[in-house]
Amino acid sequence: MTKRELNRIQKQRGLLCALVALSLWLVASLAVLAAPAPYAPDANTVFLFHLDEPPGASVATNSATLTAGTNLISFDGNPYAGDSTDQSPVTTVLGATGYTGFGNCADVSAGTDLGLGLDANLSGAFRIDDGAPVSNDRLPTHMFFGAGNAFTLEALVNVSAITGSSQEIISTDQGSSASTDRGLQFRINTSGQLEFNFVGVLTTSVTATIPTSGPHAFVAGQWFHAAVVYDGSNALFYWTRLDAATTNANLIGGPLAEGVDINDDMLLVIGNEGRAVGVTGSTEGLLGLIDEVRISNVARAATNFYWLPTAPTDSDGDGLADSWETNYFGNLSQGATNDFDLDTFNNLAEYTAGSNPTNALSTPNDLDADGLPDAWEITNFGNVNQSASGDPDRDGFSNLVEYQNGSDPNNPNSVPGDTDGDSLPDAWEVANLGGLTYWAYEDPDNDGYNNVAEMMAGTDPLNTASHPNWKSPRVALMRDSVVTTNACLMPSPGTYGRAINGISFQTRILFALDGYQYTAWYDTVGTTQSIWMARRTVTNTSVGAWEKFQTDSQLTNGDEGVWDAHNVISLGVSPVDGTLHFSWDMHGNTLRYRHSVLGLCTTNKAAWGAGMLAAEQSWLVASGQTISTVTYPMFINTPSGDLMFEYRTGNTTAGDHWLHKYKPATTNWTTGWKFEAKEGTYTGVLASGSTGTSTSRNAYENNFDFAPDGTLHHTWTYRELADSSNHDINYAYSTNGGVTWRNNAGTVIADTNTSTYINVNSPGTIMKVLDSRQRLINQQGQCVDNDGRVHVLMLHRRVEPDAAWISGDSTFSVMDTAYYHYFRDPATGVWSQRRIPFAGNPVGTRPKIGFDAAGNVYATFLSYASTNSDVVPGYIAGKLVLATASKASQYTDWEVVQSLATDLNGEPLIDQARLLADNILSIFIQENSTTATAVGTPLHVFDFATGVKAPNPLSINFLGPDSLVVFTATAGHTYQLQSASTLAPANWSYVGAVVTGVNGPMALPDPNGRSATQRFYRIIQDP
Repeated sequence: MTKRELNRIQKQRGLLCALVALSLWLVASLAVLAAPAPYAPDANTVFLFHLDEPPGASVATNSATLTAGTNLISFDGNPYAGDSTDQSPVTTVLGATGYTGFGNCADVSAGTDLGLGLDANLSGAFRIDDGAPVSNDRLPTHMFFGAGNAFTLEALVNVSAITGSSQEIISTDQGSSASTDRGLQFRINTSGQLEFNFVGVLTTSVTATIPTSGPHAFVAGQWFHAAVVYDGSNALFYWTRLDAATTNANLIGGPLAEGVDINDDMLLVIGNEGRAVGVTGSTEGLLGLIDEVRISNVARAATNFYWLPTAPTDSDGDGLADSWETNYFGNLSQGATNDFDLDTFNNLAEYTAGSNPTNALSTPNDLDADGLPDAWEITNFGNVNQSASGDPDRDGFSNLVEYQNGSDPNNPNSVPGDTDGDSLPDAWEVANLGGLTYWAYEDPDNDGYNNVAEMMAGTDPLNTASHPNWKSPRVALMRDSVVTTNACLMPSPGTYGRAINGISFQTRILFALDGYQYTAWYDTVGTTQSIWMARRTVTNTSVGAWEKFQTDSQLTNGDEGVWDAHNVISLGVSPVDGTLHFSWDMHGNTLRYRHSVLGLCTTNKAAWGAGMLAAEQSWLVASGQTISTVTYPMFINTPSGDLMFEYRTGNTTAGDHWLHKYKPATTNWTTGWKFEAKEGTYTGVLASGSTGTSTSRNAYENNFDFAPDGTLHHTWTYRELADSSNHDINYAYSTNGGVTWRNNAGTVIADTNTSTYINVNSPGTIMKVLDSRQRLINQQGQCVDNDGRVHVLMLHRRVEPDAAWISGDSTFSVMDTAYYHYFRDPATGVWSQRRIPFAGNPVGTRPKIGFDAAGNVYATFLSYASTNSDVVPGYIAGKLVLATASKASQYTDWEVVQSLATDLNGEPLIDQARLLADNILSIFIQENSTTATAVGTPLHVFDFATGVKAPNPLSINFLGPDSLVVFTATAGHTYQLQSASTLAPANWSYVGAVVTGVNGPMALPDPNGRSATQRFYRIIQDP
């Protein structure tokens, strides 16, 4: 009903309506509702067990006349002597205190093997069998069925929990797991749902979620009525709190299509299953009390359950129960054909359906009057407990808006305007692709450009001749520099992988400054892992030899006996005073930190080597102020050259994050300030698929990057105490160096001056909604380019149906994932999404992303051999892959442009400073080893020339004054550059060293070659 129609109704009824409503409220509040009462058997009752027997009894009487003489005995099915052994009755199940007015009940909570089993021949024994020809205690399943195979199963239950284990309410599942003669089950399953299935013929079940909020929300220790109604084709589920105020059953699910099995024999069991599991007994006992079990051969209506056990009184013969009329109208003056609330449904229709005849919003299609059709709620949520204003998928659109626009309220990717959730506007898809058949990153015309690229360019995605002219930047391997041959590789398998030199959260381990490039690593000699440092000169395309220095610092917290790859080295430099800083060997340990002498990286470069480092400190501000439980140290430079230090205290589910600022005048640091906190309450879908709540967590950071204007940008994910996985990609920024933080809209969400911090309840921080099932690995890639554009590169589950979550999926894996690029427009704050192609280069490690001076972006990661690798990212070896995208294309032209076959381990890291200054992409990564023990392996720095022309067969490029010759190489050959000023045969001379070829583009430099008046180049290949 529209708002205009409601306004019309309100004007018509005016004050009289208000007075009538008030009088009805008074009458209703004074009305005495009949208390729930035990059932009386009717003509459709097949079985009825009141379970009113006294304590010590062992036989429960069936009160139904249709199956008189068919009783139940209480049993303890543990231990079993064999599947065909009669079970002796026990006297500990019957005689428990039931709901007020219902007498006694059965208590099967003492063990998962207790229950009540069919004693058809009154032998005083209950036989559990697996289909052997012992028929005394077995009946045909179809005796449940009425016309059209309809039936109803119901019971009153009072249980301690609805998750964690399966709990049978009514079962005829008596065969072995391999048997097809297994009847049916009506139970509470491990996920907190009512579940029904015919076990022997169907592999799927129909379910409905038991509400955890609202008037019928589950509460441990309270009585509820549970029912499944089957009409021969479809099932309806009801879950209703047992009280006198309820006038009809609470529908939580259906209609749900379910096939039928009419051929099995059955062994009726109440409160358990009727089969042995191995020799240890049944395992699906109800965790509580059960009472008033009724099986009917008709599909009962919502108004024909426990509160109306017999036909209701209708003294005026209008088809409306007197109690119903009195409750809503205060008298019997309303007729069946009247439409009191003017909602176009007469009173009889409202009575039959269970809607409110005095509320125009409550109709047979929308019983709870929330503006959402009940069928839509049940289809999407399994119940009608959602409100119109609710937003269960946390995508910012209410249920009402999602319903009105046809989007999926459970899928944050599906939003109004993009109902299939593929990042393509529905209107564009319909206009250009003829419907919603294709996904964003498909290429239906096979022209090399996906649908997103065609949309952004305005070209035709179904016409090969119509396509963008963008091309992502090309790269070429210039050199492979081995820093050391003895970098530590931890034993295999390791708790957190083998690599400790080159890990995603080791964000700054390779950087260029003032003509030098710096790095550090752990080596391994026997049981000692020492820290080494190295530097080399870098000038345009030229580099010098590595100058290595062994410090007297070692890995001690994370070595033998622990082998913790979290204990990485982090480097930093203060351009203001030229000091080099490093922190290392911590995963919840006391701070380990050192700094160098003044000017080491600027004015005192000759001090490199022995004596250049101050002693180790466990403090930053002042001696004695030790910092404890430190993890993930990170140094950050501001645009003005200041140095900051960030780290976590606490642990993976209770972490706080801190910032300090370096003070060059004293070579110590400012007092730290906490800016990100563990507190807050989060409720969401866990990796298991169930919903959980927690009040503690850790923020796992991608990075902290300053834009040229001084704005500090930060992205992260959360890991909850309630779960072992991560959820959501979050974003915030600070314009004052991390003291005050704002969300994407610019609203202040944290001010550390007033002890308010970023936390999980900070509004407006979620950039991408991802629940814990999306295989979102923590600590991935982030950078901020010279335009202030934030780039985030993260792997997580793909949105296509073939990658959808299924129960039992591993929490972290590269399977069903892809690398997604998110970037933020610096002017509007709008985020966009792109994806790196994964065909031929499957997802592997956590990625890193960098940018050049033109705003193009470069991604690197190790790719694993197969998309079917069910492994945690970063935990096995792979090949180095580079992918690029151009700013001109709005990053729609992501393409893998280089891959190396070297067997590498860890996660590649980028020197962003050198990429920006020289257009050289330097990548830090360690080599793998087949040796399972701790071993030293080569540590590589690969240098790639960026933005080069594709070779055809050669291309000449220029980086500053240097010339680069790019060609396509082949593994198994070596290559060397020659140059000449003329083409005279004797004029050729070698330039640079011999290099080993790889399969792909390579570049050989000629330093200062551009300054010559004339140069000719050729490549010498051997053999």
